[in-house]
Amino acid sequence: MSNVLAKRELENWFKAAAASLAGMSGLPEDLTVPANPEDGSGATWLTRQMQRKDRRRKYTKPADAVELAQRMDLQQCRDNAPSFNKLYRELEARLPRQPEATGPSGQAAPPTPDEGNPP
Repeated sequence: MSNVLAKRELENWFKAAAASLAGMSGLPEDLTVPANPEDGSGATWLTRQMQRKDRRRKYTKPADAVELAQRMDLQQCRDNAPSFNKLYRELEARLPRQPEATGPSGQAAPPTPDEGNPP
């Protein structure tokens, strides 16, 4: 068993993936990952960033967190937030791996066009 928590608050993970969230949920297009994204208040940082576009806008967890969580780049967050990287590693170690798809002969199936390869 393992316990993993966001350092300070969930919103700091959004800070760690900030570049991938540029232009979403009222965030500015030029958003970049701040230095030390796990420090300080992520919610306050998000509100300040949103207010760069609309000074009346405020980050609200119920309205914004779901979209940000769905759209954040997990690798970017792992690279910039040690607490998220720990969560990712713990989940990866505990969740079953997806079996590799195989063709009728038992060999690996060729990639499909929707996997990024031209037909």
